[in-house]
Amino acid sequence: MKASFGFDPADHEYGAATPYVRRVLSEFLAIDWFVPPSCASNRERAVALLGEHNELARIYEPGLFPAPEDITIRTEIADWSRFLDLCELARAVSGAWDWKSGALKELLVRHRNGWSRLEQARELQPRTPGEHRPGDLYMCMGDSVQWCLQYNLDRSGLAKDQADAASWYFEYAYIDMIECLEWQFAQKNTVLETNPFFALLRCYATGFYPFRLKPTSFVLCALGA
Repeated sequence: MKASFGFDPADHEYGAATPYVRRVLSEFLAIDWFVPPSCASNRERAVALLGEHNELARIYEPGLFPAPEDITIRTEIADWSRFLDLCELARAVSGAWDWKSGALKELLVRHRNGWSRLEQARELQPRTPGEHRPGDLYMCMGDSVQWCLQYNLDRSGLAKDQADAASWYFEYAYIDMIECLEWQFAQKNTVLETNPFFALLRCYATGFYPFRLKPTSFVLCALGA
């Protein structure tokens, strides 16, 4: 299943960031979610991309991201039952999901370099406040701003427990995509290959989904045929 935003990123302009925004959105929309990996080499690629993500993040925040030699990455090709178990572990174990809600958030917040979401939104949307059209990233309301990039992910082919887990996991991946864009804006559109969030998005595209259940221990779980 693939997500949709209701517009083609290639049809919209985003100022100086246009090539980066289009690429991030397009690659995210190209991901086929919750299906088996498309080729055997994706296992090795997923491990490499997760390691790259950690190394890029560690350049900025060595206290939040472990040294490469301290990391254990285990890959699994499993069924939905195992994926559901991993989601429950990530939600239930104290501190388990701090990589998502803690370390990654802190990484972005600490390296905004004076970047303002409101100023960015006003630059990209110089129209009537509150007016929104497909392709807009933000909506401004006075001095407040919010992301308005709404997605659709058709989960109708999944059982309820599978759909619930898929929704929960995908929402975090969507936030990673948003933070990938904000990192690009804050870093003044440096190359995407130096963006730690972009490496993470590319890891999702392999069909192996990362979970951090301990500070230095990751599981990359793919769904089998």
